[in-house]
Amino acid sequence: MSLTGPSPFQNAPLTKVITVISGSATFFSVFLEIKNYFDLPHLSLLTTKGQLWRIFSVNLPFTYFGEAMCGFILLYQFRLFERQMGSRKYAVFLLWTLGIASLVQLGFLTLTNIKLPTGPYSLIFSLLVQFLYDVPATQNFRFCGLPLSNKFLTYMLSAQLGLSNYPSSLVGVVSGLLAGSLYRADIFPVRKWLIPKKISEFCTKWMKPLIDPAPTRRRVLFNRPTAAGGFPNMQVPPPFVVQGGNIPQQFDENTIATLMDMGFDRQSVITALVTCGNDVQQATNLLLDM
Repeated sequence: MSLTGPSPFQNAPLTKVITVISGSATFFSVFLEIKNYFDLPHLSLLTTKGQLWRIFSVNLPFTYFGEAMCGFILLYQFRLFERQMGSRKYAVFLLWTLGIASLVQLGFLTLTNIKLPTGPYSLIFSLLVQFLYDVPATQNFRFCGLPLSNKFLTYMLSAQLGLSNYPSSLVGVVSGLLAGSLYRADIFPVRKWLIPKKISEFCTKWMKPLIDPAPTRRRVLFNRPTAAGGFPNMQVPPPFVVQGGNIPQQFDENTIATLMDMGFDRQSVITALVTCGNDVQQATNLLLDM
């Protein structure tokens, strides 16, 4: 058994950078009371004083630690989209979201008296649109007669975040949902765009100390998949001991197809189900943490 496990942000370096920068900005903004250096309360700061950097800085710190907690949990969960897209395509998604959301927010600032929220609201709710369409429910249940799924908690956290700083937070919600919807509509072929490789290599070189620290030492069930598929050093629970090297056939094909739709190959899905005793939720979490 290996004692060195993968980083929680493995294959999601941009998500890690965003989380670290936003977390640091939130900490200093709250404790040093320097929020006024990040926010954008009125357009005169852009048009008269030329402080154009506020278009970017307004997306960094959360206002309160409560909303920051909800936001960082969602960002961590949505790291799976960077893993699926790849960092170069995900970078395009980030720039698209920032551009569209900034235009929408400036429109709100021009036409209304609603103050813009601070924090990566637009990014989180743009990712929520992708979560709605691209991540299938792996478990369904009923609560008080209502049909729910294992995606319910994510939607609840999103609702909590969206209402946490009402009405300012609604500007971030609307701009993010619009940016995410336009990205999916692919009116321009933006979903095929990639950040140039040279830019990616340059950023990776200078951000490597932040995005690629020493491996985290922790107890894990198995290592990364091998080139041939499957996981070396896998510990298979007794009820699922593989006889003659054959995988048991008691797995539901619909379940396997659902997990494969999330971007995992068939061998990894079956291995995770074997390891987790055919528990779909645990297998999903295990695959996301690879």
